[in-house]
Amino acid sequence: MKNPLEILECTYKSTPEEITKKFKKMAMKYHPDRNSTLDGNTKKEYENKFKEINCAFTYLKKNNFKYDSSRADFDNYSNIFASKIFKNGIDIGHLFQNIRNINFDSIANNILKGINDFQGIYDNSNSKLTKTDDVSINANIELFDIYNNVKKEITIDVTKKCSKCMALGYTIDTKDECNECNGQKIVKTTHELSFYSMFKNIKFKSMGNEELNKRTGNVYINLFCKKHPLFRIIDDYNLLYRIPILQKENISHTNEGIVITKYIQFLDLKNYNIIIKNPATSLSLFYEYEIEEYGLYIPTKTRGKLVVEICDPNNYIGHSYIQYGKINKTHNYNVSILNNTYIQNNVYNTKKTSIELNCIN
Repeated sequence: MKNPLEILECTYKSTPEEITKKFKKMAMKYHPDRNSTLDGNTKKEYENKFKEINCAFTYLKKNNFKYDSSRADFDNYSNIFASKIFKNGIDIGHLFQNIRNINFDSIANNILKGINDFQGIYDNSNSKLTKTDDVSINANIELFDIYNNVKKEITIDVTKKCSKCMALGYTIDTKDECNECNGQKIVKTTHELSFYSMFKNIKFKSMGNEELNKRTGNVYINLFCKKHPLFRIIDDYNLLYRIPILQKENISHTNEGIVITKYIQFLDLKNYNIIIKNPATSLSLFYEYEIEEYGLYIPTKTRGKLVVEICDPNNYIGHSYIQYGKINKTHNYNVSILNNTYIQNNVYNTKKTSIELNCIN
């Protein structure tokens, strides 16, 4: 069983500063860019040693530079370290591929930055670690934005590990307290998040608060539609448009039968005529008609329905059919009056009901 302290040629009594100093020295010795002229076998051996000392230092840094042999978890950590490096594209062996003629401490700082990047990946994939509390935001937006899938941006305040000192609390070069986090290892910062309005719930994975030795929290944005004077969301992705109390001037007689016409300005800011031919009648005061593909965006990028509801308390539709039947002598109506509501007792409309939404500009 490997011992990370022994890999770094340190002991259980070594201080964090001593371990870091030893790591920096060994990293310089085994770094691939400093040994590019070696023969193939020796070069491979140095690369493997370089990865091994990086893994050992990462493990110790994660555990406050302490190693408990009874836990026997370093071997498992080594396997995760290797797999995560390749899976996430962090190539420890080439952290300094383009670095030339820089001083010792600068190289070490860049190595430690790579270690810190890997540490974040490891922490966020380790389900055994407690996750930092998520950030949840409720936002009210206009129905116009939802319908048109407008892109929105929001700025949030979060706590993050200090990037200047790599969450050590002090500067590697001078050992002075970090002037960015004042030795606290974490700092307050802001994130700008962007999202599209068609989604009701948006999750930003690992974009929330960070705490030491915890997985990064997520950010959740929940969108709520503001009240609209004309339209209402129903069944998640359908829109309801209610034509207020029907007026006689909205109804006309044509060769195609009874036609209801209603002008509206729609949510795409275009003007339309709703045209309902041969509307149905019933004992209800309300009649509903559906138009496909004029509702809200569904995640599959299709749209829901526009449901048009007509309120006809004065039964103008029924009166129109009676008048139409008399004029054209095509229907025999037996109309009785019950509580001032017209009820038609036999089939009066043999033509199919249809609805259209015609853009007029």
